[in-house]
Amino acid sequence: MKEIVKPKLLIGLAVFFLVIILLLFVATPMQLAWGMWGLAATEIMILAAAVIPALLYKWDLKQVFPLGIPSTRQVFGVLMLWLGSYLVVTTISLIIIYFFPQGLPEISRSILELFQSTPFPVTLFIAAVMPAVCEEALHRGLIQYTFGPQKKWVLVVVMGFIFGLFHLDPYRFLGTAILGAVMTLIMVETNNLVLPALFHFVNNAVSTFASYQAEPPVATDVAVPLVFIGAFLIITAVAPFLLVAGNRLLKSKATRETKAGKKTDILAAVAAAVLLFIAGVAITATTLP
Repeated sequence: MKEIVKPKLLIGLAVFFLVIILLLFVATPMQLAWGMWGLAATEIMILAAAVIPALLYKWDLKQVFPLGIPSTRQVFGVLMLWLGSYLVVTTISLIIIYFFPQGLPEISRSILELFQSTPFPVTLFIAAVMPAVCEEALHRGLIQYTFGPQKKWVLVVVMGFIFGLFHLDPYRFLGTAILGAVMTLIMVETNNLVLPALFHFVNNAVSTFASYQAEPPVATDVAVPLVFIGAFLIITAVAPFLLVAGNRLLKSKATRETKAGKKTDILAAVAAAVLLFIAGVAITATTLP
């Protein structure tokens, strides 16, 4: 009987490299030719890249893709983590637009045109439901499984970096890397693929809803007033508390009752919030006459 191959990081990285090649040379032409249906085909391809290696290596699918019914507390934790992440990523996007006014707006135009090319229910399913299932099966499922036991923050940072690279967009790299890192943290804390998939769905669903309320930018350059960035930095000062609270809600009762790390997390959240608030006030003040 053929011995089952143990999960190795090299396998996960090889699959990721293969997916990048497929995205560049197969998925891109499909999406240009078929629009949203090309995007749907891309997601199916990504899911196949996650499932087929697990089947070939005869890994336990319940371990590679662990699924469970989350508690209400965990669902609220995911939603708080998403809101905190959303504020951070939005602020980062505004800063990137401020320095590179031709970058993100052009990408946004392409995404809006793509999303609005099909009826809303179809777009919501392809742009929100399918990535939540297919991309999470690849990233938080197969690839993260091949990492094996790792220090939490090493895994969070590396998987976030991989998720940023996966989107093949230098302007969106930092934002998607942060989202990938948070989804990895959710998976590490819960070992339940349903929860990062929920995070992914909510994030993409909000973007999909927004695309149907927005008009593509007329100009290639979109100026972001500096005062606007200052205001968002002040608002984003609540994000560290949302992230810490959301992470606490994910943990088991026994873990939550321990005081280890709790004080450090709160102090880190306070320090980050103060820095964001001061930076926002300082930037806003410089714009005043």
